[in-house]
This record gives sequence, structure tokens and C-alpha cells, in this order.
Amino acid sequence: PRITVHSANSSARKKMEQSLLQRNREMATLYETSLEINALSDLGELLKAIVQRACALLEIPFGALWLMRADEEMLEMVVGHQTPAHWIGNKIRPGEGLAGQVVQARKPLIIEDYRSWDAKVGAFYDTPARRTLAVPLKVREEVIGVIVLFDQQVGTFADEEVRLASLFAEQAAVAVTNAQFAAHLEKRVAERTTELALALK
Repeated sequence: PRITVHSANSSARKKMEQSLLQRNREMATLYETSLEINALSDLGELLKAIVQRACALLEIPFGALWLMRADEEMLEMVVGHQTPAHWIGNKIRPGEGLAGQVVQARKPLIIEDYRSWDAKVGAFYDTPARRTLAVPLKVREEVIGVIVLFDQQVGTFADEEVRLASLFAEQAAVAVTNAQFAAHLEKRVAERTTELALALK
């Protein structure tokens, strides 16, 4: 009996050590990925990098990023990774489709087989997507966008994958907000410079 207990304890300890090693690897990868995206100042390049890094993080082949257009109160798909070209530029309202439901729920959502999901909208009826994970980009509880990741297998995502994608989305949301602010500031400076130049003529 003592040997059995010892063996069970040893097995549990080994499993815990493997879990901790896996968690450490994930955190290291997440940290490196966050450094990479935060080093990008150009908004367009940043958005592309976010989708690519999110796919790499979960080893998922396809991804897309939606951004809220506050002036229209609409979500727009701005970047796709290995997705159909005609998806880009599509707009939906909060509550519509998967990304729209994530905006309303303000939490990750999983669809085990998106192709047969009844709430698809517009251009996405011809989707290659099966299992799909969508996570919100949140800044102070405000959803500014949604990252959608999918592959062509039916199934779900592990809790650890959802957690990792959510942590990455938090970092990405901050990077997007900073880049948007910088782009807005640069535009205002350019406009003001033009106004001054015209006034001095």
C-alpha cells in the first residue's frame, strides 16, 4: 500500500510539474509576442501582426480582426489571416454574427462548428470555418474589437487556449488603443500644420 501511495503521489507531482512547465512556456511566448506587437507603431502593420501572432499562439491557421467604428456603431473586419479577400471591409452591428455577439457578451465565445451555426451573417455563409474561438479586445471593460480564430476541424477549445487567447487580447487592445491615439495625433498635427501654412501665405 505504501508503494502505491508513493507512486500515486509521484505521478501527481510529475503531472503538476509538466503543467507548470507548459504554463511557463506559454507565458514566455505570450510575453515575447506582446513585446513584438507593442514595438509596432503603424496601426495597419500592428493589426496584421496581432492576427498573425494570435494564430501562431494557438497554432491555428485562420484568423480575423474586427474593430468597432464608434462613429457608426458598427464592427468592421479590418484584417484577415488566410481568409477570403471579400470578407475584409464587411460591417455588422453589435449582436449580429459571432463578433457582434462577443461585443454584447464582452467575453470569449466558442462555436464547435461555425459552418452549421445558424447565426452566421452576410459574406460568411461560404466560410471554411469549423471550430471557432472569438475573444474581445477590451480596454477598461469597453470592447474595441474582436479577434476570431478558427480551423477546419469540428470541436472545441481547451480552457487553457481560451485563457491564453484572452490574455493576448488584453495586451493587443492596449497596443491598438495606443496606435489609434498616435495616428489621431499625427493627423491633427498634419492638419494644423497645413492650416498654419495656408494662413501664412
